[in-house]
Amino acid sequence: MLLIGACAVLFIYIHQSTVLTEDAKKCLGASFCAVSGALLISLFSIYSTIHSYEVKRDEYVQKQIDAGYDTVTVCTLPYNSYVWVGNPDAEPWTERYKLFHGIAPDIKFRFISYSEFDKWVEEFDKE
Repeated sequence: MLLIGACAVLFIYIHQSTVLTEDAKKCLGASFCAVSGALLISLFSIYSTIHSYEVKRDEYVQKQIDAGYDTVTVCTLPYNSYVWVGNPDAEPWTERYKLFHGIAPDIKFRFISYSEFDKWVEEFDKE
């Protein structure tokens, strides 16, 4: 969102400080809208993928706990650089994840990548 705001400020600056024809101003506005739309769509696709894996991860963590597992398999989120501390793979985030989800402190986590997680889910559902 900050990038879109910076682009908007740049757009306003260019629009006000240059002498452009009406057609050029319309073209500049349309290109700004196209770039902003493309940026929003790309960010939406990234964050919706992250959200879907987070929901799926939390669902399967709970299923494993309900089944009585001592070691729970947890997937790491895709696009890890887009979220801060999205994976509870280090202290204090492991402890906070367990507190937030009501998981017993003695449960251990085993982390796998999100691509491996899809295969693991298929195997888990067969059990």
